[in-house]
Amino acid sequence: MGLKMIPAGVHFVYCSVKGAPRIGFFHNFKSEEIVVKKWDKQKETFSDEVNRFRLNLKNIDSTLGPYPFENYRSWYALTDFINGQTVERLNPLKGKISAQAELVSMETCLMENEELNATVGCSNSVDREHPVRTRFVDQQGLPIMKIRDGYEIRFLAIPQLNANENRVGIDYTDRLERVIRQLDGDWKQLLAEVQFAFACFLIGQVSLVSRIFIKVYE
Repeated sequence: MGLKMIPAGVHFVYCSVKGAPRIGFFHNFKSEEIVVKKWDKQKETFSDEVNRFRLNLKNIDSTLGPYPFENYRSWYALTDFINGQTVERLNPLKGKISAQAELVSMETCLMENEELNATVGCSNSVDREHPVRTRFVDQQGLPIMKIRDGYEIRFLAIPQLNANENRVGIDYTDRLERVIRQLDGDWKQLLAEVQFAFACFLIGQVSLVSRIFIKVYE
């Protein structure tokens, strides 16, 4: 039914139906905090349900399993730079992370944006007002897809490369320094972002492409 004695700190909770992609979320657990999520089979997502369980906590304690402390050292080593600030900054606005991205086509995005669609006039149906279906495709003729708003992990954008005469070989030091400046000089948050991406890939089974910058100080 659930877990108890969860160590304070950041944890990733997920579930999945057999054969279906994993859906989970990061949460920064506080001491003695109660977190209750109800799985909606139809919508295939979580919903909060705390109050009813808080009143009945003594009766359900015996149904909760102990946290697997034998795995905690590995989890801590994997996520030791991730903290509450990291979770708040990177978590999707919808709060859940899915192994299967919530993709929508460009025309669907435009149709859902009423203000923009008023000027573009996108339609998936054919009628007198729309004799031709609106389609956006790339150079290979494939539909242009994007992650639906609110479901994208909010990683920092990698700055563009500045070309100058003093650059020696493939040196990305300036890009690394600009990323760290975006984090107010907190380089640990950059490492936390890398760990966040790897945890999503390893445990959440989310396909990600991560870029790691390395600078050697002499």
